[in-house]
Amino acid sequence: MKEEITKYIELKLKLFKFEATEKVADIRAKLVFDIVFIFLFFCFLFFFGFTLALLLNAIFDSDYLGFVVFSSLLLLTMLILLWKRKKIIRKIFINYLDRNIPF
Repeated sequence: MKEEITKYIELKLKLFKFEATEKVADIRAKLVFDIVFIFLFFCFLFFFGFTLALLLNAIFDSDYLGFVVFSSLLLLTMLILLWKRKKIIRKIFINYLDRNIPF
């Protein structure tokens, strides 16, 4: 009886280790995917912004006005995000918790 209980505890411990390893691997895979996705997204934004600024240069027939307009739009967007950051961060954090923490 004592041996069976010991064996049962050892098996439970091994099961816990396997489950923990699986969760860590899952989190690591999600993290790598998110990092690659964010990097590619910022590359896209960079080239899209550069292209848009060049297009605005052609529309305004200027060498720099398109970059000024586009930079002003980016600055305005950053200021709005800075102003609303607590609400945005809270919403992102709550959504992340809802998706990743089972109840």
